[in-house]
Amino acid sequence: MQKFWAGTTEPSIVYSLFFDPLAVTSWATYFTAWNPRIAYGAVFTHQRPYVRFNLPPLAPVSSSVLGATSCELGDLLVVLIDKPSQRRVAALFQAKMVSASWPPANSAQWDLYTRWPTFSYNPNSGSNQPGRQFRHLPFAGRPDPSSQYIELVPNASSGGGTVDAIQAAKIKMLVRWGDLIEKLLNGQAGRTFSWQASGAKDDWDRLIWDLLTHTWNQVNPVAPVNPGGNPIPSGGNSPHGQKPDRGVGGFLNHRGLVVGQTTPPDFQNGSQPLEDDGWGIPIIHLIQEE
Repeated sequence: MQKFWAGTTEPSIVYSLFFDPLAVTSWATYFTAWNPRIAYGAVFTHQRPYVRFNLPPLAPVSSSVLGATSCELGDLLVVLIDKPSQRRVAALFQAKMVSASWPPANSAQWDLYTRWPTFSYNPNSGSNQPGRQFRHLPFAGRPDPSSQYIELVPNASSGGGTVDAIQAAKIKMLVRWGDLIEKLLNGQAGRTFSWQASGAKDDWDRLIWDLLTHTWNQVNPVAPVNPGGNPIPSGGNSPHGQKPDRGVGGFLNHRGLVVGQTTPPDFQNGSQPLEDDGWGIPIIHLIQEE
């Protein structure tokens, strides 16, 4: 991973490691050696998936109670799609630069990942449909392996760096990124969610399908998706429906080919929108075909 490390901020480093065309090609080649074979798909959008919540003694957020605290839901979503078993697994990650302090300085993010209070978000900013959503996850009140930090550790001598995954817990325990992905593929990390959006059984399923659905709408607005329904692609493939191995609308397919936009996002000049100006998250798809 070190050779693809570029940038100085969390978003720019995450992009360079997982979504830059050269990195995508390298990851795709790496996973061809797996048995069964894993296809690598990368869908990048430069949005801020903000959520709002309250902590005790304040009342939980609701249609009549506004959240006093807001933060990003995460910087990266990794999804395993096991086609033979019709199984989907997801894991959320919040990126942070390495620091001597633990827990991280962002207390709102820490509270979200360790307490998981009821939270809300508006996935369709500028539209009344579907409007603000309220989620109470099945692991509310405690941390869960489905949501972790990734710590970015620069290496000044090499110009690159390393990536570790860290569970949101008082004791800091590092897992190398490659080991974490192996655990996810083997069913030892992340959390399963429904195979179809229409089969969502709890708010974790609904949250992940919202991220997939509305990220798709961000990257391919001419091919809208009805939340909870089936994608309606117009050229290209849906990241979560029929052929989930491509990013479209200026993103990358699993072969490392740029589709549409050929220049990376501008991370330095205010291109990142303000809260509720857009909703989506960079997504890595790992697809087991056989």
